[in-house]
Amino acid sequence: MHVVRSLVDFIDIRSEVISKTKDVKLKDKSTKERKKLIKDAFVVKNEKIGDIQGKTILLLDDVLTTGATINECARILKEAGAQEVYALVIARA
Repeated sequence: MHVVRSLVDFIDIRSEVISKTKDVKLKDKSTKERKKLIKDAFVVKNEKIGDIQGKTILLLDDVLTTGATINECARILKEAGAQEVYALVIARA
């Protein structure tokens, strides 16, 4: 996170806005299984809701396999009031 912050220090970076509600094992699962398992696996922290309402959010992730995790995180962020959600990933599996 420090590397990203130093590269884009003109952007207001808020980390740890989302927390896990359950531990999900997605390895070796189909896309359909992943979508089902990841449903409701994350929540926006109550104290962070005000930070995202009406904002454009950029999600950062290390690996994109099927997109199930990114899509679920984007869904909960939009439900919590984010205006737009984009994703940036380092690698695609």
